[in-house]
Amino acid sequence: MTLNQNLNIVAFTRGLLVEKDQEQIHTDRLRNELETTTLQAELMRLGFVLDQPAFTHLTKWKGEDTARYFNDILPVAKELVGAKRSYRPIYVNFPREVMDTPTFQLMMNALMLYWSNGQWEPPQQLAERGIQFEKTEFRPIKLVSEAEFKQIFTKLVGLNVALAPGDRDLVEWFVKWYGHNLPMPKRVPFKETLCLLASFGLDVPVETTTDVLRIARFISGGDISLPSVPKLPKQTESKSALASIRDAFGKGFSRQFQNRRESLIQERERFKFAHVRRSSRRYLLGLLEKTDLDTSEMQQRLEQWLRLGEILHPGEYRRQFPRTFAAFQALRNQPTRIRSYFAQIDLAFAAGDLELALDLLARRPGEFARRMDWFLRTYEDSEDLERVLERFAGVASRISSKVLLELYGHLYGRLRSKRRSVALKRGSKMKTLEVLAPLKEENVVRVQEIILKALSDLFCTLPPLGKVWIDEQLKSVVLPSSMRNMNQGLLTFTRGTRVPFRADAGTVRAFVHWYDKNGNEDIDLSAGFIDEGFVQIGHVSYTQLKDPNLGSCHSGDIRHRRGSCAEYIDIDIETARARTARYVTLHVYNFNGRSLESMPECKFGLMERKHPDSNEIFEPRTVSNAVSLTNQSSSVLLCAIDLVDKSYLWLDIEMDRSMPFIENTFGQTSEILSAVLDSNRLSVYDLLKLHVNARGTQVETPEEADVRFTWEDFVANYASVAEFMTVTPSKD
Repeated sequence: MTLNQNLNIVAFTRGLLVEKDQEQIHTDRLRNELETTTLQAELMRLGFVLDQPAFTHLTKWKGEDTARYFNDILPVAKELVGAKRSYRPIYVNFPREVMDTPTFQLMMNALMLYWSNGQWEPPQQLAERGIQFEKTEFRPIKLVSEAEFKQIFTKLVGLNVALAPGDRDLVEWFVKWYGHNLPMPKRVPFKETLCLLASFGLDVPVETTTDVLRIARFISGGDISLPSVPKLPKQTESKSALASIRDAFGKGFSRQFQNRRESLIQERERFKFAHVRRSSRRYLLGLLEKTDLDTSEMQQRLEQWLRLGEILHPGEYRRQFPRTFAAFQALRNQPTRIRSYFAQIDLAFAAGDLELALDLLARRPGEFARRMDWFLRTYEDSEDLERVLERFAGVASRISSKVLLELYGHLYGRLRSKRRSVALKRGSKMKTLEVLAPLKEENVVRVQEIILKALSDLFCTLPPLGKVWIDEQLKSVVLPSSMRNMNQGLLTFTRGTRVPFRADAGTVRAFVHWYDKNGNEDIDLSAGFIDEGFVQIGHVSYTQLKDPNLGSCHSGDIRHRRGSCAEYIDIDIETARARTARYVTLHVYNFNGRSLESMPECKFGLMERKHPDSNEIFEPRTVSNAVSLTNQSSSVLLCAIDLVDKSYLWLDIEMDRSMPFIENTFGQTSEILSAVLDSNRLSVYDLLKLHVNARGTQVETPEEADVRFTWEDFVANYASVAEFMTVTPSKD
C-alpha cells in the first residue's frame, strides 16, 4: 500500500466500499446499472464480488464517480491476485509440455538457457488448452459507513501486538488522510504503535526514553521496533558441486556473495539517524525532558543514544532542556558506571541476593513473567521457589493478558524435552535454541494456575458475553506472533495457521510472478516433498523440472529475462500422497543473493485447480492467496501443503543459508516444519474459551448462542484475535 492512495483504493484492499453521503449520490439507478454491472463482471473474473448492498449503493453514484472508482480499483484488484501484468513462463504449454518432454531434452534446453545467460528460450507454439469449469469462492466487497471505516484505525492502534507492515502503513495513511479527526481508543497499549502515532504529531503520552528513541528512529526512516544492526558476513562459504556447475553459466559465486553483502550494507544505512531540522531536534529534546530520563534504561542501547546525541546537539539547548543535557553528559562520560536495569538484576543474582532481584523484577511484572522458565529450572528443587511463586502471584494481576497467554502456552511445551525455536525480531527467521530438560509438572501446574486466575480476573472486567458458540475449526488458528515481519497480500495468516483448500481441487499450482526491468534478476520457485518422518523424498525445482512419480512439474527456470516473468509448480495431490509424501514445502529463492525486498515487484501465490491442463495457466479467480515478497533474506519458506489433511500450513519463514537451491536447505526445512507442527502456542479456540469461562456460557450449537465465533471471522484477521488478547491491567 502506498500512502498516496485514495479512500476507494484503501477500502477495497480491506474488502470494503465506503458509502457516500446522500448529497453525493443520485437516485436514477438505471443510468448507472450498466457501468456497475460491467465492474462486477471484471471483479468476478479476478475472484472478487460486490455484495448486494455494495452493488445497489454503487448504482446510485454519479457517473463520473463510478468511472473513477472503476479506474481506481481494477488495477489494485489485479495486483492483489498477481495479475498486474501478463506474466509468461518458459514453457508456455505448462504443465503438459513439461511432462511430455523427455528429461534429456529438458536438460539440453536448460544448458542453452544458462549458456546464453537467459537470452535463449525454446521455440514453442501456444497450444489450444480448452475450457473447463473451475469453482470459484469469491471474496466479497461489503458496504460500510465512513464512521465504520474509521473504526479500523481505532481497532489497530488499540491492539497490544506488533502491527503487520501493511497495517502500520494503513495507520499512517489514516493520519495523513483524516488528520487528527480520528476516533482514538481509550489506551494505546503497544509501545511501537504509540510511538508511531507520536511521530505523526498526535497527542499521545510519551513516557519513557525508549519511546523517544523509537520516535527518532521513525523520523530517520528506520524501524520503530529497534532491531539490532545487521552484521556483514564473511566470505567463508564453500561452493557445492551443483552450485559450481550453475555458477559457470552465470555470474559466479563471488558475485552472488557480493550482491548479498551490498544488500546488507544498504540495509545498515537504515540504522543511521538522519540529520533533522532544528524544530525536530527541539521536539525530540522536549519529549526527553518530560520523561524520567532513566539513564539505566538508556544504557541498554548506549551506542544508539550516543549516535542520536550527535544529531540532536543537546549542548546547544542546555538551558532549555537541562535534564536532557545532563543525561547525555552522564552517558557520554560515565564518571560512575551506569548499570542498565537488566545488569542490576544480573548483579543481584550473581551476589546471591534473590530478594533484591525479585524486588527489581516486581517493578516490571512482564519481565518477571518472561524469566519464569529460568526460575523453574534454576530453583526447581530449592525452597526459594516458594518465594519466587509467591512474589509472582502478587504481581500477576499487573501483567498484560498477552504476556500471560504467551507464558501459559510456553509452559505446555516444557513438560517434555524437544527442540525449541523462536522468531527473531529482525526479519522473519527462526532461531533454534538448545534442548532443555523437562520441567516438573507440579511446578508448571502451579504457575499455570496463577496465570489462569490472573486472566480470569482480567477478562471478568469486560462486558458479559452470554451464551457463546465457538467454531471447532478455530483450533487450527494460532494466536498471532511476530506479525511485524509478515508478507502482506490478499490474506494475512498467522504463522502456523492451517487453512483448508477447496475439497474438489485436485492440483495446487504455486506461482511466483516478478517484473525484471533490467534483466539482471533470477528468482526461483521450488517444492520439496517430505514424508511422515520429516525426511525429504523428492523435489521439483530448476535443477529437476519434473518428478512424474510424485505428480509434480515446474514451468522452467527464468534467468535474466527483461520484462514480466513467471514460474509455476503443479502438485497433484493424490499422486504425491500415494507415493508416501505427507507435506510439500514451497520456497522462493533469489539466486543472485540479494534480498527479496530488493525486488520492487515480486508476488507468490497459490491456485486451486480441478483441470490443470485446461483454461489459462494463470486463472486469477482460482487464486486462494497471493502475497508480495518483502523478505530481508534471499530465500523464504512460504508454506507447506498437508496432503493428508488437505490444508496449507502457513509459514512465511526466512531461511538462514545463502545457497539458493532446495537441495541445500533440506535439513533446515525439516527442522522448521517439525518445530511449527510441534508448537505449543495456544489457538484462537483456547483464547475464546478462556473468555467464555470468565464471562459467559458455552453452548453446543450456533442456534442456541447469543454470540457466535466463527472460523471466517478470525482466520485471516489477526486484529480481531488480538482484540481478545488485548486486556491490559490498569496502573492503579
